Amino acid sequence: MKKILSVILLLAMCMPLLVACKDEPIDEVTLAVVANGECHILYDPATTTSDMLEGLKTAIEEKTGAKVTMTSAWSFTGFIRVEEGNLIVGNVEVDACQRVTAPLREQDYFVGISGAAFVIGGRSVAATEEAVEYFKKNLLRAPDENGVLTYRESESYAKAGNYSIGSVSIGGVPLWEFTIVVPDKNIPSEWRTAVLLKEMLLKRTGYSLEIVHASKASAEGGQIRIGTSLARNASFDQDHTYHIKAAEGLLELYAESLYGYEKMYDMLNERVFRGSQDSIVLTAENDRTGRGSGLSSEPLLNSGDLRVMFNNVYGGSEGDVAQRVGMLVELYYEYLPDVLGLQEYSPAVRAAGMSEMLAPLYTEIVVPGYEGSENQRRTPLFYRADKLDVLECGYLQFDTLSYTEYPDLLYGYTPAEIKQKARDSSKGVNWAIFRVKATGEVFMVGSTHLWWQNNVFQDDVGRCVQMAAARDELGAAAAAFAAEHGIAAGTIPILYGGDYNSRGANGYVSLATMNQGAYPFYNLNDAAPSGAKLTMRTNHGYSTYSEERGIWVDPQSINGNYEIMAIDHIYGNMAARNCYQVLAMGMLTEEYSFLGSDHCPIFCDLSFGASMPRLAQ
Repeated sequence: MKKILSVILLLAMCMPLLVACKDEPIDEVTLAVVANGECHILYDPATTTSDMLEGLKTAIEEKTGAKVTMTSAWSFTGFIRVEEGNLIVGNVEVDACQRVTAPLREQDYFVGISGAAFVIGGRSVAATEEAVEYFKKNLLRAPDENGVLTYRESESYAKAGNYSIGSVSIGGVPLWEFTIVVPDKNIPSEWRTAVLLKEMLLKRTGYSLEIVHASKASAEGGQIRIGTSLARNASFDQDHTYHIKAAEGLLELYAESLYGYEKMYDMLNERVFRGSQDSIVLTAENDRTGRGSGLSSEPLLNSGDLRVMFNNVYGGSEGDVAQRVGMLVELYYEYLPDVLGLQEYSPAVRAAGMSEMLAPLYTEIVVPGYEGSENQRRTPLFYRADKLDVLECGYLQFDTLSYTEYPDLLYGYTPAEIKQKARDSSKGVNWAIFRVKATGEVFMVGSTHLWWQNNVFQDDVGRCVQMAAARDELGAAAAAFAAEHGIAAGTIPILYGGDYNSRGANGYVSLATMNQGAYPFYNLNDAAPSGAKLTMRTNHGYSTYSEERGIWVDPQSINGNYEIMAIDHIYGNMAARNCYQVLAMGMLTEEYSFLGSDHCPIFCDLSFGASMPRLAQ
């Protein structure tokens, strides 16, 4: 029934058919598309193909004997002039075409007279292809004895597809007049909401709404505005709140967090634009609000004194890197670690603006003597300067090792063999000693990325030496700082985390190196309470960037448990183990974790004990 009504309404809008007094018929509009042996086609390259146009040209020439000329609407630099009798093919941006194609849906098409032109088109390549085939099969005929091919308005035809939702209006404006407007500066949760909403509306209503940035949005027609910065009076009284607000020709969609946007899209998908509705009318009476609380994968432990997070952000340069790292930054801002240690912080990641995204809350530590060093910048530490002071910092580049430093860890290989195999100037450890501004507690954090894991024993032997060197570097630096400032030896907690590229129980020996030497370390996961431990593998497959959709897709699942398969770890120095309590070890398993990198962020929450070392400011 909806299909029949759509056809009737479209025909009524496009064709004033003999609606004068029944006893006084008027002359029907006619249009000649072939005259003087010529036929002119104006086409839209976006909704046609070369094969489609060539097929139409050949069919007209064979049927009429006319010479067919074709002009692309994109070849004009200014006003497009439509001559009387033009054949318009596709969705050309001229009034004669738009008055009949603008209201069309994705599966609809129109063939017939519109103004001074004959339109054969739809809003997609597939629809226009159908329109061309309809014209060739049902309307294309030989010209009269004068060589003129004329069509009557009553021959016009409009085809409507099948859609689960009939008409949609927002604030009194039909949906087909709307565009989706996003802020000029893309925020992943806002951009993804726009893309997903566009896809959902296209599938259910047949209308393909354009997504435009605010600076390029037209004041004409309706707008679906997505983003807090575009809302007229945005306010939030609770975390993760979202708002859906309709007004005249306007639909505002904004949320306080990525979880708010996730919950808001569920509301739009399941309630507002649910399928099988003849019509949807949205007004201010339909405004909705809600919260996305409870969607986070790990609860915040507000009783904790310190949260430290580590994440390999994947330094690849393919796809939209800014969107990918932006998703990770949105996660970091939800979990608010006090110190953030990152790995694979490549030039591509920096060029994408990750540092700028973090800058409102986080400061990057630059080790003196390494300003501008690309190697040192691959494993950076970021910290909250509003809560912490940096007392000392350093950097160890694993490529500086000779592999003669720990002969007992070579397992029969020569230093030269390991050095040649493990050489990589991007791997190392950044470390810093921090003081809590409010209370004076002192602790140390190191962010590391060790040599790549490819299941060759020689590689793991290289990591044995690297781990021993990092272990001793951090331990010695903490001991020297403690002695200089009158702190009891061994009491400064050291949290050393990142991408170890070493699994816990696969027969290799490098992780065992952390438990040895003058400064032994232990895995913090062993000290976490039951139910608050890492249990799953921390790395996974890569997502895919969809050029067509403009978003990252295909998040990969995790296979394997932590003890056997994980390569991301957080270790602490054994000497300071009793200075704090491990409240929780966690891993973020939100979709953004799987789309933004091939590693999920891991973190530890600590509660300081009475024996924590302290320094007055």
